[in-house]
Amino acid sequence: QTDPTTTSAPMQHVTNGKFLDAAMLYHDCVAYLMAVEQGIPPWIALQPGGATPADVAQQFGLSVRAASAILVTLCRLDVVVVQTDDDSSIDTIVYSLSPSAQTFFANYDQPCSTKPFCQSLTSNFITPERLLE
Repeated sequence: QTDPTTTSAPMQHVTNGKFLDAAMLYHDCVAYLMAVEQGIPPWIALQPGGATPADVAQQFGLSVRAASAILVTLCRLDVVVVQTDDDSSIDTIVYSLSPSAQTFFANYDQPCSTKPFCQSLTSNFITPERLLE
């Protein structure tokens, strides 16, 4: 099928998907950097049975909804994995650190910790104000 306004160019499917993906990347970055700054990954690493959104909410003074959204995002980014699933409610899913996150997030005092890099992003680059400087 060709575009009726041209003689030979094939029609391209136009979608806003890449723009919506960019907005989600922003959400993912904010949730990720906030979780690292607050110490959520190393705290989860210390929980022998993993942690639910309710556990994270109580420990960090968040709503269960916020904690659940953060954990779902961290799961999508492979920082945490589902240890115990619950089909009836996402708020009772148990999460633990992924194997790679055990190396880079379990202990912020380790030389391989990504926290210093994340802190430099939030203090130097990530805010709109900093980007406009």
